[in-house]
Amino acid sequence: MVMADLNRIKNVILFTRGTMGDIYPFLRMGKALKFKGLNVTLVSNYCYREYAEKNDFAFVSLDDQESFEILNNPDAHTDREKKLRLFKDHMIANIPREIGVVEGVLDDLGKTAIVANSNDIFTPMLIAEKFNLPIYMSVLAPSYLYGFVLFEGVALTLSK
Repeated sequence: MVMADLNRIKNVILFTRGTMGDIYPFLRMGKALKFKGLNVTLVSNYCYREYAEKNDFAFVSLDDQESFEILNNPDAHTDREKKLRLFKDHMIANIPREIGVVEGVLDDLGKTAIVANSNDIFTPMLIAEKFNLPIYMSVLAPSYLYGFVLFEGVALTLSK
């Protein structure tokens, strides 16, 4: 992660969700940012609150147990059509609510940046655009690059 002007940035929102493998790198980044004196907020699945608290990060939950189970249902990830349905019916439908919960913790906007996991970019990009925040995307595994073809499918599905 590279931040152009660390002297200006005082607050960092770490936006990621998924498995512990998705969360752990953000916990490490957050520790380094805290060490530099920045305020860190982890925005993630409800079940990772204790990890944020253990690291003295603020925490914003994107979901509850029911929503987490829908998102992580292995059957929903078995083929492209099911993934697209999951994105349309669950991920896309929840974006306005997610923007609202993050908006509730935004302060000092001129000094806040978002660091987002590349496997979950819709909401963070919309937040960055709405509030004019710098955003830094983090690609944590080469396999994520193959997931970018999903965006084309999502765009086609939403345009129908």
